Amino acid sequence: MGSCQSTSSDSAADRSRAIERHLKEDKDASKKEVKILLLGTGETGKSTVLKQMKLIHKIGFTPDEIANFRSALVLNLLSCAKELMNAMDKLKIPYGFDPTQVVSASRQITESSLDQWSTDPSNTSRTNSCDNESFDAPTIRRRTARFAEVASASSELFMSAGGSENRTGEVAAAAAIIRSMDPSMVLSGTTISSKLISSIKLLWRDPGVQYCVSRAAEYQLMDSCPYVMENIDRICCPDFTPTDPDILAARIMTTQIREIRFKVHAHLFCVYDLGGQRSERKKWMAFFDNVKAFIYMVAISSYDQTCFEDSQTNRITESLNLFHSLTHHPALKKTCIILFLNKIDLFKEKMKVSPLVEYFPEYKGLGDYESGALYFERTFRDENPFSERDIYTHFTWATDTSNISRVMENVTMALLRAACENLGLI
Repeated sequence: MGSCQSTSSDSAADRSRAIERHLKEDKDASKKEVKILLLGTGETGKSTVLKQMKLIHKIGFTPDEIANFRSALVLNLLSCAKELMNAMDKLKIPYGFDPTQVVSASRQITESSLDQWSTDPSNTSRTNSCDNESFDAPTIRRRTARFAEVASASSELFMSAGGSENRTGEVAAAAAIIRSMDPSMVLSGTTISSKLISSIKLLWRDPGVQYCVSRAAEYQLMDSCPYVMENIDRICCPDFTPTDPDILAARIMTTQIREIRFKVHAHLFCVYDLGGQRSERKKWMAFFDNVKAFIYMVAISSYDQTCFEDSQTNRITESLNLFHSLTHHPALKKTCIILFLNKIDLFKEKMKVSPLVEYFPEYKGLGDYESGALYFERTFRDENPFSERDIYTHFTWATDTSNISRVMENVTMALLRAACENLGLI
């Protein structure tokens, strides 16, 4: 009888010790788990960075994911073609329009009048302090005048030809073929016809369409449009299998939470990609518990673009307002913030043709990439209300694996160093 009681007591003690051991193991594992959120508005490159992490940490993609990327690339291609045709009507650009002819015919008159203004002693101070890539006042006026002149000439030709209802010619015929295409055929696995492929190629080569691309800030066009257009033959091939660069270029709107896990020095990193469109942000709060850091992504190249949702709000302004709400959120007060100022490749090119000061008058730089990038870095860092919390900033090019690999190595090391440990992160 007594031995039975002793055996029962021993079993209970063993179970108790096992429970305590498991609790301790769970607690230790929790301490070694680094939960990171990928946040930001739509079209900033969050999903691209998540795909880069999968490539960098050799996680790879499942056959179903690769099949989805293939379909997405074809849909991206067709969507870009239709968006370009719609924009041609919206901006009143005729097919075959060559902006260089307009500029060449009027450049002498335009530059002559503007040069008189720029040689006035009262207007030369900034000119003398800027290099050839700068947007000093005379340069801005000259480029703005040329832009307005070309846009006006385009509109006049468009209307004189009868507008969108009376388009004629080879490209207009190709556009009609593209418009008649049913996008659902991509999802059903139907092969893209050679006739449709030829029509899209003809559309893309048209000088008027290329001029329309140069005005992409006035409508919603995917950043990957040039990539999919230039790779149309591969993408539309029946046995096409996406390469890593193809996968990075594929655009799929995030409408569900995506997660990846990888280990770095015995620490388990759990990264969550949360949709950035306005309708998706209500899901964010559920992920704020126990978050060690969040990576906030800003597409600084979008400074002259409006939001997808309303076509009125400047994208950077929207991003800044959202960042303000996150940095001031009480649940994230002790959370490490990593700021990715993304799409620097597009930003560098855009700064040459689209003056930042026209969209952000408080910007006082010389109009070059360096001063523009630093302006946005300061602007976002100023939103941090807690002096004891630093913001780690990186300038990124999300589709460049070498850039993201280097940046992510710095990020993971920063999270494992004492700087973040002092904030109770690990």
